[in-house]
Amino acid sequence: MLRIFAPFVREDHVIWMRQQTAESVKDRVFRLFFMLLTLCAFHSLAMMYFEGLTLANAVWLTLTTVTTVGYGDYSAVTPGGRIATIFLIYIAGISLLAQVAGEFLEARIERRNRMITGQWKWKTMKDHILIINVPNEDSSRYLTRLVKQIRTTPELQGVPVQILSDKFAEGLPIELREQGVVHRSAPPDKQSELLACNIRSAKYILVLAPDNYEPSADAITLNILLHLQDLGIRQPILAEAVLDENRERFMRFGAYTVLRPIRAYPEILVRALTAPGSEVIMEDLFSYGGVYPKRVDIDVSGLWGDIATTLIQSNSGVPLGYVSQSDRVESSPSVDHEVDAKALLLMVTPDHVVTAEQIKTIFDKTHKIQTEL
Repeated sequence: MLRIFAPFVREDHVIWMRQQTAESVKDRVFRLFFMLLTLCAFHSLAMMYFEGLTLANAVWLTLTTVTTVGYGDYSAVTPGGRIATIFLIYIAGISLLAQVAGEFLEARIERRNRMITGQWKWKTMKDHILIINVPNEDSSRYLTRLVKQIRTTPELQGVPVQILSDKFAEGLPIELREQGVVHRSAPPDKQSELLACNIRSAKYILVLAPDNYEPSADAITLNILLHLQDLGIRQPILAEAVLDENRERFMRFGAYTVLRPIRAYPEILVRALTAPGSEVIMEDLFSYGGVYPKRVDIDVSGLWGDIATTLIQSNSGVPLGYVSQSDRVESSPSVDHEVDAKALLLMVTPDHVVTAEQIKTIFDKTHKIQTEL
């Protein structure tokens, strides 16, 4: 006898195991809720048949009974009604309702865990900043500084931030989650994962180099740019290049801004988002042979607008600020700011020779012309 029913038992067991493992919690909740509604429907029909209740009163009796509220205004009094209530509500319905509630709670917990561990698809996210790849070393600290800079930039305030990387399988650091950052824990070089991050709805796309010294990191970035090109992405793409000779190549494959991975100053990357081209000037400050700030010790007084105009017209560099007589550094003062300086801060090129004697001569000539006028 057992051999006859064994195949059916095994088949039922396989179905049950599949429902418990492969079926999602959300599907189980819907399935159990549909079963509960079916039981309630049968009980309501039984109450109409055995107790002679109207449809509204039958549904009311069923709901107050299955939820164990039991107001007592209606109840089953006939043998058939009581038997139907015992089997459909007391035995099956109440236990099924408890199971639905338990599965619903589990679904909420699973949903939260999937969000934390990066398995959730943020389908409604749009106009966001998508960061693809993260640095291999000290990534948490760098990303925290980067996101803080994004949050304090007026043009980017309130813009959602999502990270695509397989580095945070257990969840983002609390410092990033507190800033509203979400992530997708997956390899960043798969088109399916790029689409899962709503890349076509992103406002900006940042492709970071996993290693800021290893030239092979450029191959990873180039592969991602090729995927973005295949997907027809037209959003602004900012990419990091370890080797300067790869800059032009990256731009041919869709990057509108390419800069070196300078981990100490994430502000440069953010400035490149809001003011494309400014990264070239800032990178020059960190490069030998580029423009650099120069201090010229000279006593100068007057309106900053007049002083700056004189310096620019005489090709003495670009004025950045000054050092006051009390050793206070004033950066980018307003044109009507009254200056009493003992040193000027100028932006000059390596082949641009600027001395205090030259500037003093220029100011003396300007003062003489103004006096004659």
